[in-house]
Amino acid sequence: SHPVHCAVDENITELQMSKLKTDIQEIKEEVVLGKRKYDEMEVKSNGLKNTNAKLRKTINRLTKEKMAAVETSESYLEDVNMLQQTREELVAQMEQLEHMIQEAQAEATAARQRESEKTAELAETRSELKNVKEKLQICKIREQTNHRNRLRAESINCWAVEELRLSQLGSNSILQVSGQRSTLNCIAECK
Repeated sequence: SHPVHCAVDENITELQMSKLKTDIQEIKEEVVLGKRKYDEMEVKSNGLKNTNAKLRKTINRLTKEKMAAVETSESYLEDVNMLQQTREELVAQMEQLEHMIQEAQAEATAARQRESEKTAELAETRSELKNVKEKLQICKIREQTNHRNRLRAESINCWAVEELRLSQLGSNSILQVSGQRSTLNCIAECK
């Protein structure tokens, strides 16, 4: 082959080799850059995986908390319902107690009224008894006085006794003196 052709061929080859080297260098740089980006992406991916795992844990925890909150809420609702029922029962019991208190007060008022009436009756009975006692006392005193007067009169005059008896017992009384009609009776009849 001709030397000029060889030189041209060598130049072309060198140019091609230089271009290839440049291309290879660029490819190497791209590979390094690509590897760096891959490493960065892997780091980001690992970070995302960690974040995803944390999110899953958080979601699981929140789900458990939500379920616990629902159970607590249901428990609170049951407690509220129970308290409402207890309140209604207490209101009913209070109404019943109030009714019983009113009945007891009415009964106490009636009992006081009855006691007042009995006290009044007792006072009236005592007053009547006192009057009867006073009358009995007066009768007893009169009887004692009459008895003393009779004894005194008998000691003074037998006729006076009969006259006294006649005045005390009435003009139609018959007094026996030694088994005969009293002459005072005759006197009384004549009067």
